[in-house]
Amino acid sequence: MRIHFLASTLARGGAETMAVALSRGLQDLGHEISWTLLREAGDLGNDLQQDFPFESGLIQDGSPFRWVGKLRDRLRRADALYMLDHQNAVVLGALAAKWARVKRTVVAVHTTGLWGGKPSLGRPMKTALRGVDAVLALSETHARYIVETEGVAEERIRIVPNGIRIQDFETNAGPGLRKELGLEPDDLVLGNVAMLRPEKNQGALLEAAASLLEEFPNLKVVLVGEGDERGSLEEAVRSLNLDAVVKLLGKRNDVASLLSAFDLFVLPSHPAVETQPVSVLEAMAAGVPVVATRVGDLEAMLGNGKFGGLVPVGDTNALTRALRELLGDPKARQALSLAGRKRVQDYSLEAAARTLESVFSNAEASRLGTTA
Repeated sequence: MRIHFLASTLARGGAETMAVALSRGLQDLGHEISWTLLREAGDLGNDLQQDFPFESGLIQDGSPFRWVGKLRDRLRRADALYMLDHQNAVVLGALAAKWARVKRTVVAVHTTGLWGGKPSLGRPMKTALRGVDAVLALSETHARYIVETEGVAEERIRIVPNGIRIQDFETNAGPGLRKELGLEPDDLVLGNVAMLRPEKNQGALLEAAASLLEEFPNLKVVLVGEGDERGSLEEAVRSLNLDAVVKLLGKRNDVASLLSAFDLFVLPSHPAVETQPVSVLEAMAAGVPVVATRVGDLEAMLGNGKFGGLVPVGDTNALTRALRELLGDPKARQALSLAGRKRVQDYSLEAAARTLESVFSNAEASRLGTTA
């Protein structure tokens, strides 16, 4: 099958990471993959250019009608189209796919609302969704959100969970990276990998660390990622007297290795945008115990606490208590490490790619009036 992937750009976010991973997973299954990015390539897009037929900057000049025509030309050979939930990609992609007579079209929705409580999908995107074969959700919980809050017809929803190459995170690079980062072997490291945005709430992790420092003087915090909140977080580090404790590493391409340097992975997100975090799957694959807030699909991912710690949203005291318990109990951390490694086997990239492959096959069967 010739499958085309379409997005606006590929910044380093969870949805974008997953789209790239799925394109590689489908390629591993023998499908022919190509990519178009409407705007600039972005960090992840730059990595694709050596691996797939690739074009970016499609809408840098000209009119929307011309953009649709250019995109139609890109889609003429495609049997299927995967669109990430970027509004311009969905609106232009749905029109171009009809014009190019693409047989199977899907849109992958990854968010559960926007920061501030607003729905994720604007009116132009909702209109465009009526013309695609399927809207992809990440879980049953996420599907309910898309139907009940975003107003997408239930019969259009198909579930394709996130998945990762689990073996990529089975590394023992932690000791070497600790030395490189100036961390001691006996330091207790709390790590977070996420864009520095308000909804990711890394400030709560800093507040918890400040409360724990007297009890655990060898505590360190490592934040991996970049974003608009960097200045606010740097100010919080200064005001909480954590200059010797916190390391803000910015963007990194060695996340798999960095994870193995953490003692705990902490995701204190607010209930916006977060759905089925790839970073949590990666941490579990690396054997790092997870503590996270009850947002998105995390309660199901972590088995209501069986495979990782869960705390209420916005409750820094509860987060501090959960971290204190695990920092003071190496056996509990080891138990969660093993439980997480077992749980993440349900989220392999191969399984996700085969599920998406099935969605495309069933979309074609539905159009032909047959059963796949």
